[in-house]
Amino acid sequence: MEMTQQEYRRKLAKVADLAVDYVKNDRGYNQMLDAFNELAEQCGANKGINEEATIGRRKLLVQSVCIKSLSKLSKESTDWLETQLNDIAEDYEPSRIHRGFRRQIFSLPRMSLSLNFKRLTKSLTDSSANLSSFCRLARNGIRCSFFKLLVSRISLSRSVRNVKNK
Repeated sequence: MEMTQQEYRRKLAKVADLAVDYVKNDRGYNQMLDAFNELAEQCGANKGINEEATIGRRKLLVQSVCIKSLSKLSKESTDWLETQLNDIAEDYEPSRIHRGFRRQIFSLPRMSLSLNFKRLTKSLTDSSANLSSFCRLARNGIRCSFFKLLVSRISLSRSVRNVKNK
């Protein structure tokens, strides 16, 4: 959705008024922050090629807000407002698009986890252990640290068994 020039000017004036109110009364920071982020989203300042370009666009928006509020503030107040708004502009975190698989959180109770660990370790240390057991664990949503511990115990028990067989 694109903004018209009139909507942009109206929202910019609103952010500038909230910024002036914040500087003069030292309250209303969250309102100014929300209004600035909303303006940045609606006017397309958050749509840079990469994070650096997006922050640059947001800093240009900061300059526009400071120019709008220039007539209502002193030079020191304008400089302070600019540093505050630049901090807001740099605090941008892009929304993440999740692609592929995501790790699931524990879906097994802790009590059954310890019992299953002993049983799975015993079954996986047998010579007939294969990858399907690991796939079953992954479907149950067990964390990676559990896998690392399991693999280390399996390799340790296999190496001990190999030494005994020789």
